[in-house]
Amino acid sequence: LVELYAFVGDVLAFYQDNQARESRIATSTQRKNLIALTKLLGFRPAGAKAATVDAVFSLAAAPIAAVTLRKGTRVRTASVTEPAVFQLLADLIVPAGAASPIVTGSVEHSESQEELFASNGLPNQEVALPATPFLDGSATVTAGNGDYLEVQNFLGSTATDRHFAVVIDQNDRAAILFGNGVNGTIPSGTITVRYKSGGGAKGNVNAGTLQKLDGPLTDENGSPVTVSVTNP
Repeated sequence: LVELYAFVGDVLAFYQDNQARESRIATSTQRKNLIALTKLLGFRPAGAKAATVDAVFSLAAAPIAAVTLRKGTRVRTASVTEPAVFQLLADLIVPAGAASPIVTGSVEHSESQEELFASNGLPNQEVALPATPFLDGSATVTAGNGDYLEVQNFLGSTATDRHFAVVIDQNDRAAILFGNGVNGTIPSGTITVRYKSGGGAKGNVNAGTLQKLDGPLTDENGSPVTVSVTNP
């Protein structure tokens, strides 16, 4: 019995010490506890960051018609199992007959996502975004009653303000929160959320490793063109 009581006391002391450690910012070791503690101070820890790099796109020959590389065009490393995927951040145009058919554009280690949700018309709605890690500041929200603006909280929101807030958990998974009709308008109809996922240390690729360009490319006339890519 003495050994039993000692064992129970040891276990209880272990959990008490653990709770004490996780209740302070300076000693906490779990991200979910740090998020909760800093929220009391009005601070949100930064999430995953996406690497960006200038990529050079080269056509095999001068194009007969203009060639447009669309925003969102995917480039990736040569790895078959776990390639690092980047996307073009803005359209690039190679004019017809260009003597030097080479263009440079910024690519980002991210993927664009879109999710649709049906509003239930209730206050304090919350929708979870499945793709991770969520990139801070990338969410745009539209509902049946218009576009919504991101805010840190609903304290300054009125009943007519179309606002939403983003809450990110310890796994970099984001949830979109809406108001209660008094602080923030309740969304109606279909809720469309566009956002980006990706980022992290995986995007720190070496020079010359972005070698693959996804999808066939054509010029304005629909003729196929051959394009190579690299990150010098």
